[in-house]
Amino acid sequence: KLIVLLCLFATPLFASEGDFFYGLGFGAGNGKMSDNTLRIFDDYSRDPKLYPAEQGFNIQLQLGYVLLHDFRPGLMIESWSRNGTLDFDHLLLTPVVTWFPKQGDFYIRPGVGIGLTKVDYLERGDWHRKMDFGSAWNCALGYVFRFDGMEIGPQFIYSGSMGKDLEVWASHYSLMLEFNWAM
Repeated sequence: KLIVLLCLFATPLFASEGDFFYGLGFGAGNGKMSDNTLRIFDDYSRDPKLYPAEQGFNIQLQLGYVLLHDFRPGLMIESWSRNGTLDFDHLLLTPVVTWFPKQGDFYIRPGVGIGLTKVDYLERGDWHRKMDFGSAWNCALGYVFRFDGMEIGPQFIYSGSMGKDLEVWASHYSLMLEFNWAM
């Protein structure tokens, strides 16, 4: 049994150069949204609405290509729910690059793309929801355990976005469990 287990962990790559892969990740963490230009107000008090940090969960989908054994370009869709419901407040679409320094199992994955953020605000006694679209970024650090055709591992990710008119900023960080499969 020990030999079979060691053989599983000794598999050098989950995919070969030139292969596509897809991934799925789930996690939980903390996020914050704010109105840095102070344009969203509670009309009765005229105080700016700054949102407190809130716990929530994160889901991530990924499609990539193994260009080199330690370099993988790809595309990631990431969503964040700060209320713990399936009503997502933050959605990002980012091209990413996964790099494995020293050809090991530890990776760094930065990305820059577009994001959509939903914010709730009180105006004259009524709650309204605004969607703000703009630039987004993320950076992940992770470690993978490689199997034949599959990778599993923990990932720490920090993501954020800012609206096109700089009205709304949102960011979150999560600890996730990531699964990747070779095609």
